[in-house]
Amino acid sequence: MAERIPRRMQFQTYSVTRFFSSFLILLLISGCAAMTAPVQEMSNARQTIQAARDAGAKTHAPEMLEQAEQLLQQASQELEEGDYISARNSALKAKQEAIQARQNALQKKQNE
Repeated sequence: MAERIPRRMQFQTYSVTRFFSSFLILLLISGCAAMTAPVQEMSNARQTIQAARDAGAKTHAPEMLEQAEQLLQQASQELEEGDYISARNSALKAKQEAIQARQNALQKKQNE
């Protein structure tokens, strides 16, 4: 005689299986995103650096602008090497640095 599994245990087993299946799909999707070239992040960083230049960062926040440009150059190199995760991180840092450079430049111009 075969043992019958209580209905509650069947439901729990189904829930656990469903959870792990969903988790695995989520991992695969996020892994695929990390494997794509960070084209949008690079573009955003370039545009933000240009906005910082336009705001006068070359004069009023040159160190920060230079740092943003170096980070973008690093991101480009990492992209060429196929290290998309590092390239994405460097591009995001470049954008943040450019935002700071722009804000500093605008504040210094306002105080003049």
